Amino acid sequence: MCQDRHGNIWFGTNSGGVSRYDGNKFVTFTENDSLINNVVFSIHELQNGKLLFGTNGGLSVFDGKKFKNYTEKDGLLHNRVFKTIQDDNGVVWIGTAKGVCYFHNNKIMPFKEDTLLSSATIITIYIDKGRNIWFGTLQDGVTKYDLKTKTFTRFNSKGGLRNDFVRAINEDQQGNIYVGTIAGISKITPAGQIQKINIPNEELNAFLSIVTDSKNNLWFGTSAGVYKYNGLIFRNYLQKNGLSSNKILSTIQDREGNFWFGTDGFGVSKFSSEAFTSYTVKDSLPGDYITAVFQDSKKNIWLGIKNFGVCRFEKNKITN
Repeated sequence: MCQDRHGNIWFGTNSGGVSRYDGNKFVTFTENDSLINNVVFSIHELQNGKLLFGTNGGLSVFDGKKFKNYTEKDGLLHNRVFKTIQDDNGVVWIGTAKGVCYFHNNKIMPFKEDTLLSSATIITIYIDKGRNIWFGTLQDGVTKYDLKTKTFTRFNSKGGLRNDFVRAINEDQQGNIYVGTIAGISKITPAGQIQKINIPNEELNAFLSIVTDSKNNLWFGTSAGVYKYNGLIFRNYLQKNGLSSNKILSTIQDREGNFWFGTDGFGVSKFSSEAFTSYTVKDSLPGDYITAVFQDSKKNIWLGIKNFGVCRFEKNKITN
């Protein structure tokens, strides 16, 4: 999900293209409207207002009126585009199923400066406060690219990373990078040291989302509930504490400071004032498998729900 500068909300789907909601009605764009593919993995708004759609069949760029499409014939290393992100120089970094490309001046070029990044499956990309770019991969760990020095630093399981399948990347106020994998989480210091964090048996759990709050706490959405971690001590929230499920698929913090946790079949849980409130099909949700959570500029909460589309929380009223 993504909200553009005009207030429109965009929803990528698993097979139905992309839909735009302007506050009144939905308009859907599919391959019939020149979207490159109906399976949409990512949506990103550029500095110039254009929208990028990473799909299972290439990259679509939408200028508000028409799509311009890019595939392997135009320079992509692979047509499956999982992630796009734009740096401060206006360069767009593209993570594909077979390496990294960059998009600049309407041209796509393979990123050939590193052998691994020209072939690895890129699951996520993160730009830190120091403007370093971190590429999380399917089976090759995470690689840090320093834009200033044009140098690479690789972190993988052989060097102490918990696992080589990276799902989430974020950082704390001190510049430590946290890398969530399918089997544990690792902390990488600004000096480049991999450190174990103080959560017992964390290597047994998948860390799928990482959110930081204003108090420098990190919130980890995992396969074993939610962890709140301040760099030294942690607290684990589970079903017995009010969470609707211990398997967390998506996490956000809203503008009011509340946390929302989407689960794998048990609805969504809102955490506010140290208490959980959960919403499921019993509360009029159209489904309980919550793949994405998003807040728009009007403070409405949107849920992406597997096999059912989306629903909206507006002042605690659910609209499907």
